[in-house]
Amino acid sequence: MRKPLTIFGIFLLVIFLFFLGQYLYYYPGKYQPLLTKRPAFEEISYPQAEIKLFSDVYKERKGQVLLDLAHDNDFQLEEFYLPTLRITSRGYSLEYLKKNKDLEEKLRFVDSFIIILPQADFPKEEVKLIKDFLKKGGKLLLIADPTRPSQINKLATQFGIIFENDYLYNLKENDGNFRYIYLKNFKSDSEITKNLEKITFYGAGSISPSEWGIVFADENTLSSITETKETFSPVLLSPDSRVLAISDFTFLVEPYNLSTDNNQFIANLADWLTKSERTFYLADFPYFFFEQVKITYASANYLDSGLKLKNFFKDLEINSDLAQYEKNLSGDLIFLGLFDEAEKIKDFLKKGKIEIAKEKIKIEGVGEIDKKGTSIFYLNKTGQDTLIILSDKKERLGETVEKLISGQFRDWLVTDILGLYHIEVEEEEEKEE
Repeated sequence: MRKPLTIFGIFLLVIFLFFLGQYLYYYPGKYQPLLTKRPAFEEISYPQAEIKLFSDVYKERKGQVLLDLAHDNDFQLEEFYLPTLRITSRGYSLEYLKKNKDLEEKLRFVDSFIIILPQADFPKEEVKLIKDFLKKGGKLLLIADPTRPSQINKLATQFGIIFENDYLYNLKENDGNFRYIYLKNFKSDSEITKNLEKITFYGAGSISPSEWGIVFADENTLSSITETKETFSPVLLSPDSRVLAISDFTFLVEPYNLSTDNNQFIANLADWLTKSERTFYLADFPYFFFEQVKITYASANYLDSGLKLKNFFKDLEINSDLAQYEKNLSGDLIFLGLFDEAEKIKDFLKKGKIEIAKEKIKIEGVGEIDKKGTSIFYLNKTGQDTLIILSDKKERLGETVEKLISGQFRDWLVTDILGLYHIEVEEEEEKEE
């Protein structure tokens, strides 16, 4: 009986000695703290946001900027508060396009058009209206953002611009995130980049062609769709300075405007949008009369037509005076009269190469038209805007003014500054019978 117990005891002793040896080897008999030093949090360095004090300096002007809201645009008006404030502080009003059908009418009186992140397409008719608007000296601002997909290229490509399907990033120098890139290379002779040293974009993409760029990324900034090092530009201006394209929306939104020179850049954009280079033609009536217009008549017999125009301008909140025509009047004018009274405004007609003969109206480049059954609309733009309306008789003059107010006169335009309304006398006589 003793032998099994002895073998079993020896087995237990071996196990005990094994664990005892491990204990004595790893535990020295007293607590010893780790030799690592506790970090001092005040010694930790992290990139500081570059915030610059900014004071907006600007000139007050008069005009309108149109903001597109009719194409399922992927932004909220609250996000566009800061640019709105910059635009309105310069004396401009911000108009909103809420329905596609209003585009033609809205573009008649605005100086600039802003389109941000449209998710709906622009049909051919709208593209043509925008192109015509640019030909008159209007300006177009296109804004996209890689973080918010849109259909902006459907429109941008019509002007030779492509928003690339990428995002720009910089692993070496950024504002705390590799996609928050600094931009320090600017085209020096552009008014849009004046007084800029560094701006920060928070969701930038590249735009082509880069030759049109006015803001450029540095050599450490890469594109998500190519491994080659190129000079990328997220801000382009077309060669005619009419179309400005920006691939980042976030920098416009508070508080991201506070970073680096973002506030100055937003101010520069507002200056560009509110510096009108727009030319207004006859089709744009009445919007070439901005603040004050004198409605004049050759005879008091046409006072009723003058009053209709005055009420029309009142509804548009355009100031107007009504008085008999005098040669020494200055400022923007409307003249109402008959062909037999054209002598009073012969100097204006001469500038338009219009001659009122005994039975004919002779217009260079157009030809000769019978005076009977005819009215003409002529906009003289030399020095002041003077709209001349002449007819063969009083009743026709009243009818012509009504067509002017209704907008029907646009169906009778011959050139940008001339319209001819004509009805065959025989046809008119048949109607009267």
